[in-house]
Amino acid sequence: ADLTVPIVLSEKIALLSGITSEGINLAFTESSNDDIQVYGLGMKIGLNIKHSDKWSGTYLSIPKLSSDQLRFSSDNFQVGWIGLMQRSFTPYKNVKFGFYTNSELFGPFLVPLIGYYNKTDKWELNIMAPLAAQIEYLVSNQVKAGVHFKGIIKSYELNEQVGYLTKANNEVSLATSVQLGKLVWMTNFGTTIGRRIRIYEDEERMDFAMSALKFGDNREQLNEDLQDGLFIKTSLILRFSTL
Repeated sequence: ADLTVPIVLSEKIALLSGITSEGINLAFTESSNDDIQVYGLGMKIGLNIKHSDKWSGTYLSIPKLSSDQLRFSSDNFQVGWIGLMQRSFTPYKNVKFGFYTNSELFGPFLVPLIGYYNKTDKWELNIMAPLAAQIEYLVSNQVKAGVHFKGIIKSYELNEQVGYLTKANNEVSLATSVQLGKLVWMTNFGTTIGRRIRIYEDEERMDFAMSALKFGDNREQLNEDLQDGLFIKTSLILRFSTL
């Protein structure tokens, strides 16, 4: 579940707020006794500032709990930051650049971001490399079809055992979305690429990670990797005006 609520403070400043939540069940063996459940619960708070007619900035903090138990402790708590500058050419075309960083359990983590958005009568292109990309074609006034990419890197503290879990995955899918008034029903069918869900002991850290590049990574993995596989995902999105 993901909720984002912008609150307009003035013509140039909007307060960004919201919450995110997730729950994941992992089965590493055929025995249900070995299943691991991890959870995430986070807040979003920040500002969107219009610096000029062409330039705007988004500055967002994302504190969250990420573990197999949703209770507050220093091990379960992480803080993420997003900083993005946007250069608009038209209301339907812009470029972005910035960064995402988070206090991951495996060590310092930084992702440089480069984005591009362009919308025509039939096509819509939305890229935020290296994390996400969407290419969609307007089939009718209510239906879109296209290709989606999503990259995921997250970590979760394991209180029930000594260690932490990392989830790194790339998802490529065919997507369709149907506009139903204020609701959007989206379906994705695709495959994972390079899925890595790994467990490490708490003291195992790397020196630094930038996107997929890892420096000083001598960690010893405690489990076997899961294989890539097909997936199907359906989402129901509600968009509403805050003005």
